[in-house]
Amino acid sequence: NDTIDTFSLTLKNISTSTEETIIGTAFPNRIFDVSIFGSSVFYLQNTSTGSSGVISNFDGTKKKEIWNSPMKELTSQYINEKTILLNTKPLEGVNGFLYSIDTTTGGVKKILSGLGLVSITNSDLSMILYLTQGSSVNLFVFNTKTKTSLGVSPATFPEKCIWGIKDKT
Repeated sequence: NDTIDTFSLTLKNISTSTEETIIGTAFPNRIFDVSIFGSSVFYLQNTSTGSSGVISNFDGTKKKEIWNSPMKELTSQYINEKTILLNTKPLEGVNGFLYSIDTTTGGVKKILSGLGLVSITNSDLSMILYLTQGSSVNLFVFNTKTKTSLGVSPATFPEKCIWGIKDKT
């Protein structure tokens, strides 16, 4: 029954001393996932009918809802200023989905699906590392241009991995 409060804080130097001032903005309640890109924040919050996804500035201004769905168990990845990915949380024996959302139009596109799907995407959305957990656990790299998957060993959790900044593949 605890409530988690979400804040955006900015530290500012005071020019007359070495002290810093903290300026904060409180975000709405019921936020269960946050992703950041540049100076924008995307957050998912529970609603009475499911979940909604909102983009805003760090100070909470310029709010824009781009997602509204009956689905609640999601994680997000803010890829670039035009793309946010939503992955359903994995559950044994249940198909998971990875969707892309266009931040300007709100358009939604399914990218992948599979049992117990967990994924992490590189910064230009050309490669997706994903894990499926059916009768066995398998790790793959999905090339979004060729629409092909390549098995990767050892099979580990994508959340434990990170894509390179210089070499995106």
